[in-house]
Amino acid sequence: MERKYKKIPVNTDYLELNNISTKSKPQWPNHFSVIKAENFVYADFIELYKSVGSRWGWTAFLLLSENEVLDRLFNANTHIYYIVEKNNTAGFFYLSQTNNQAEILYIGLLPQYIGKGLGKILIQEAIYRASLLNAALLFLHTCEFDHKNALNAYIKSGFKHVKSQTDWEFYPLDYINQHMTMTINERLEELRALMSEKNFDALVIVGTDPHISEYVPERWKTREWISGFSGSAGRVVITQEFAGLWTDSRYFLQAEKELGASSFELMKLKVPHTPEYIDWLFNHIKLFGNVAVDGKLVSHTEGTLLYNTLSQRKISVDFSLDFISDIWKNRPAFPLEKPYILQLKYAGVSVSEKIEKLHDTMKKNKFDFVLVSALDEIAWLLNIRGNDVAFNPLVYAYMLVSTSESILYIHPEKLNPELKSYFNENKIAIKNYEAIDQDLVNLAFGSRIIADGDKTNKYLTQLLPDYTQLITGISPVAELKAVKNTVEIENTKKAMIKDGVALTKFFRWVEEIAFSESETEYTLGIQLQKFRAEQDTYVSDSFEPIVGFNANGAIVHYSADKETASKIMANGILLVDSGGQYLEGTTDITRTIALGNFPEEAKKDFTLVLKGHVQLAMAVFPEGTAGYQLDLLARMPLWRNAKNYGHGTGHGVGYFLNVHEGPQSIRPRSAVHVAFAAGMITSNEPGYYPTGKYGIRTENLILCTKKTESADGNFLEFETISLFPIDRKLIAPELLSKDELNWLNEYHSRVYEELSPYLNKEEKFWLKEQTMKIS
Repeated sequence: MERKYKKIPVNTDYLELNNISTKSKPQWPNHFSVIKAENFVYADFIELYKSVGSRWGWTAFLLLSENEVLDRLFNANTHIYYIVEKNNTAGFFYLSQTNNQAEILYIGLLPQYIGKGLGKILIQEAIYRASLLNAALLFLHTCEFDHKNALNAYIKSGFKHVKSQTDWEFYPLDYINQHMTMTINERLEELRALMSEKNFDALVIVGTDPHISEYVPERWKTREWISGFSGSAGRVVITQEFAGLWTDSRYFLQAEKELGASSFELMKLKVPHTPEYIDWLFNHIKLFGNVAVDGKLVSHTEGTLLYNTLSQRKISVDFSLDFISDIWKNRPAFPLEKPYILQLKYAGVSVSEKIEKLHDTMKKNKFDFVLVSALDEIAWLLNIRGNDVAFNPLVYAYMLVSTSESILYIHPEKLNPELKSYFNENKIAIKNYEAIDQDLVNLAFGSRIIADGDKTNKYLTQLLPDYTQLITGISPVAELKAVKNTVEIENTKKAMIKDGVALTKFFRWVEEIAFSESETEYTLGIQLQKFRAEQDTYVSDSFEPIVGFNANGAIVHYSADKETASKIMANGILLVDSGGQYLEGTTDITRTIALGNFPEEAKKDFTLVLKGHVQLAMAVFPEGTAGYQLDLLARMPLWRNAKNYGHGTGHGVGYFLNVHEGPQSIRPRSAVHVAFAAGMITSNEPGYYPTGKYGIRTENLILCTKKTESADGNFLEFETISLFPIDRKLIAPELLSKDELNWLNEYHSRVYEELSPYLNKEEKFWLKEQTMKIS
């Protein structure tokens, strides 16, 4: 392929250190530290720059060829520094000393810290370190299209601007990263050429990782790379004449926007999580045709359904090929962050106790092996957490457990002496990540192996010998993990208080700034993260916040873009769906609030959603009841008014793990009957989304508890554990029953009682107003 080049205007500025205090170390917040890198290598630099995120551009690679980078790194006195917050890199820079000068070749700050003053501290830190090298000048690169105002801000801080140069000739885009520069249609063109060369009629791209995760690192965002669609659920089918994206109603508006002018056609799923693309392939691919899908990136369940369906028309399915890597140059690397140990005061139960319970299940069901592929299950079973996936404290690994041995398959680069000792103490054998392949091939004759078909990839299950027996079903680890132990429950309630305090500060701030019209949906998300970060055990958000004002709120999984986010105005309806990861647990909460004037019809819609929310929260049901049997409680008030919502009503929530977890859920239909059990934490989130107007969702997390025991058996109920008021301005009390009104007043009373001890006088006054009794 012909190499392509691109010009982007860039400022290359020399800034003098004169009149800048460089002798004293800048004061970082107490949860930050500066660490000098040891044994720094070029590959590490690549990983660092990729981790920073697209909002800060690709400055280092755009300005320097590979040889120039290597030359400056290894032929100069180079000093590399990380700015670290609680084991997560917040930013970094590196300095090279040449002829008594220091050059800042790159400064990077993670997007969530932009606009919080950390950029200024970062540059001051760099100046301080440069002064230790007797620097006369700093060489600062800033990309105009990413942080064009940075230079002016630095000058106002006391820098002296010496000179600038613009309009650099950049290096080949296939070196930088084709996925940042090639258009969707150009990628399709290359992919189709490859399909033709290998004689395939269709290619299926699922868009997940080898562990069938919902949220994945950049390396496995193949669906987004090829189509532009960034939602967390969807399937892509590509033929020589057609390119289609199948997704459900949560993402219809988002997909229409993101597919834009590309050749992709939006194929709207009638029912979420239904692989209708398989029916399309069955009807459109010729007899004896060839279809490809990467077996490492499709689940056993879906891959088997695809194979069985298409084989009826003699259409072959090849699970062995990875087409994307052939054309995605400089594809992001495999995540190699080191995991860390979750202390027993947070985990509640030791590794040995968890494995012993797993062994009991295996013996009861006569399983010889449990293949654990889901990352959250491995993290829970081993009481470890990691930084491999944004918002999810996960570690990339596999496990194979028998009653005599537990093997962890993990990249050796991820382990340090402390972890090796920890695994040895807990009798966990360590093998390389790729060694799982050969161990599955070599399983003993007659072995019975249980694997979750929805969370284990097709490639792995195809490795199992014919003389073994594969049992697919819900992973026994998932079943154990779903029922929180007493320590996890009590800790989660502590996390809810911390989250409620952060939300109180945030929504009070939102009301104060609304009339200034100075903030956007994007900056609100940043400010909310800042308030959460003030809590002592906060680790990260649990997902990217969904902040939708007015019509944007109707996009169920809306993601505000920095450049196009709507301004927050004095009048309208604001939906904020967000969550936090704390050492004590995971939170997920949605509130819809009114700012100033709003459409009168929204009051009825909001109250109908609230009625459904309260009906589910008050539910009492016999042991053995599943979520699909409870779903109608939340929908009935809307149904009576010929209204509905297209997403599920509830999902399981992990303990300092995934914000979405199973096996329980609350939705209209389910392929598997998963009964609720005391100790499960689930979301309660009905909503309503009239296109072009506003979005309404009220979400709390609910804990399943034992209600009573009678002659008819054990009965369960829900305890609402999220703590934040529901906007009284949007409630039409006349639409609420007496029981619903009593529930709401009692909930608001508890919210004030639980949160007020952690608030100042002004915040208490605000919260008191929000939780006043409604008569």
